[in-house]
Amino acid sequence: MLNLAAIHVTPTVTIPVAVALAVAMIVYLRRLAAADVPRWRRALRQSSMVLGLLMLPLLVEGFSLIDPDVTPRPYALVWLASGFLLFVIVVLTAIDMRLSWSMHQRELAQLRAERDAALRALSGRRNKP
Repeated sequence: MLNLAAIHVTPTVTIPVAVALAVAMIVYLRRLAAADVPRWRRALRQSSMVLGLLMLPLLVEGFSLIDPDVTPRPYALVWLASGFLLFVIVVLTAIDMRLSWSMHQRELAQLRAERDAALRALSGRRNKP
């Protein structure tokens, strides 16, 4: 029997929040599929979103549906699984950040090279009589 006084947050709060988050994640996934982004970025972000979607029901269950005093083992397992999924999402996000930073550095180097070539061409024209 679910004792609502022993749970962390009432399901009338967590379920609508989880549904709204799930809708936002699905919209983002659909927009990401149509976006012109590098394949590795799309794959990392889609993986993170799918894991986030898998984590939402666990969070609702951990916050609202399982009483830790009545069923401590399932409660611990839900939070352990949620923590693991969050860890994997953070790792995927860190990989995405690192690869994005590397891509940005390469683009900056290319822009600097183009700027330097344009400046050399411009200064070469000025020196000619």
